[in-house]
Parts: sequence; C-alpha cells; structure tokens
Amino acid sequence: MRTQFRATRDAFLNVVRAHVALARAEAEDIADEAKQVSVLGCLGIAALLFIALLLPIGLTLFLGEALFGSMGWGILLATLLGVAVALTATMLALEVKGVQSSWIGAIVVGVIFGILFAGSFINELWRQVGVALGITFGAEQGATPLVVGVATVGIIGAVIGLIIGARVGGNAKRAIGGLFGGLLVGALVGAFSSNTFGFGPGVATGIAIGLIVALILLGYRFSKEGVDVERLKARFTPQASIDMTKETIEWVRERTPLGPTS
Repeated sequence: MRTQFRATRDAFLNVVRAHVALARAEAEDIADEAKQVSVLGCLGIAALLFIALLLPIGLTLFLGEALFGSMGWGILLATLLGVAVALTATMLALEVKGVQSSWIGAIVVGVIFGILFAGSFINELWRQVGVALGITFGAEQGATPLVVGVATVGIIGAVIGLIIGARVGGNAKRAIGGLFGGLLVGALVGAFSSNTFGFGPGVATGIAIGLIVALILLGYRFSKEGVDVERLKARFTPQASIDMTKETIEWVRERTPLGPTS
C-alpha cells in the first residue's frame, strides 16, 4: 500500500506539473500573440497619426505653392492663422471683449493691403512721386520707387519714433533713440512696399499683414480688458444649487425644535 500510495502521489504530481507546464506554454503563446497585436495596433495608430499630420501640412504647402507661388507662404500664413485662432479661442473661452472688432479691423487692413500689393499700386505711387520730383536713375527706373519709398516712409517713421520716444522717455536721449529707431523701421517698410509682388504674392502679403494686425489687436484687447475672475468663477459654480441647499437647511432649522442642552 505504501508503494501504491507513492506511485499515486507521483502520478498526481506529474499530472499537476503537466497542467502547469501546459498553462505556462499557453500563457507564453498568448503573451506573444498579445505583443504582436499590440505592435501591429501601435503601427496602425502611428500610420493614422502620420496621415493626420501629413494631410494638413501637405495641403498647406500645396496651397502656398499653387495660390501664392511659394510653399513658404503656406507655412507662414498657416502659422499666423494657427496662432490667431488659438488666441481667439482663448479669449472667447474667457469671455474677453473685443474679439469681433479686432477681426473686423484686421480683415479690412488685410483686404486694403492685399489690393495695393497685388496690383503693385504702392510701387506705382512711389514711381509717380519720383517722376514728379525729378528723381530718376536713367535706365535703372526700377530704383526710383525704392529710393522714394525708403526716403518717404523713413521720414514718416522717424517723426513717429521721435514723438513716441519723447512721450515715453521724457528726455532727449529717448527721443533721439526713437528718431533713429523709427527711421530704420520706416526705411525697411518703405523698401518692402516698393516691391512689385505680382498678384499671388501680393494677396499673400495682404493676408499676412491682416493676420499680424489681428494678433496685435487681439493681444492689445486681451491686455486691456483682462480676465474677469469673478465672472469666470461664477460660470463654474453651481450657485443655484448652493442657494437652494442653504434655504433648505434654514427651513429645516426653523421647523426643528432644539432639545435641552446638558
């Protein structure tokens, strides 16, 4: 009987070991299958994310090349638009006033400059001013708008810089600094405005200027109006429920007799 008991025990242990080994082997196979499925699933998700990034980026570059003659315009305009949309969404979420008026002003400015640059009207204006003033350069007629634009806008910028420097700084040093700063900025703007962009780049320039103006106006209104913290807090506070609960507590207290204190 002892021998039979040992044989039965060994057989039982062998069966248990066999089941454990089988379960372990199946678990390893299942783990391998799970790893394979996970890798393939991650690869599929990565492909979808790649497509989600590729389509808008590729479309931006394609539209920049097709409409404005350069993929750089697509990158620049998409970047400005993205920043403007993000700032607009933030201001709307925080209920900051002035979003609509800022966009209206920016659109008007963008349309005006788009028309001026697309038709090269500013270049023609500088050329006509140069001809009227007798500022010509012989065969180099293209240099006339550049010189007139740089001189005219540079002088205007210098005057504006002088006024701003005198008001902000309140001394001669700041005024002179504003004078030279305005002169430099005005000269650069004048040189830029004297270019003949063509229709596509001219329209893109107008759109870029409009978006930049939108960012400036939105930022100004954001800094001026600020965020009404109390109003924002009230939007996320269940004040009606709180008031109702307080009224209920007071109602219960009025109708509940207090027991004797000991």
